[in-house]
Amino acid sequence: MSMSPEEYFRSLPPVTKTYLCAAVGLTMAEYLGIVKIQMIILNYGLIFSKWPQIWRLVTSFLFFGKFGMPVLFQFFILGRYLNLVETASYKPSEPGKTAEMVTFLLFGAICLLVHHIIHQGQKMS
Repeated sequence: MSMSPEEYFRSLPPVTKTYLCAAVGLTMAEYLGIVKIQMIILNYGLIFSKWPQIWRLVTSFLFFGKFGMPVLFQFFILGRYLNLVETASYKPSEPGKTAEMVTFLLFGAICLLVHHIIHQGQKMS
């Protein structure tokens, strides 16, 4: 018996549901013109300026590009595999496992940002 989209959404673990909603929300906000892409892309010059725009460190992981069929597939893959990781390795029913999943995602994000800084610096020189 297959689940309806609402039942599937309700069955998602908390971190997967939060990340997926934030990603879909930001991508749709850009598509609808509520948010301009220049305000969410990763730009270290603006992050470390006199008036730091710290949100760019987060939004760079939530925006998936111009809305279309490829983005829908990315959302599907994101939801599917984040759900698998969270339910297999970080069971939300066990105490502290949701925090471990968030730590896992933060560690990956920090590693990607540091990698980007290193390789962006190599391109400029």
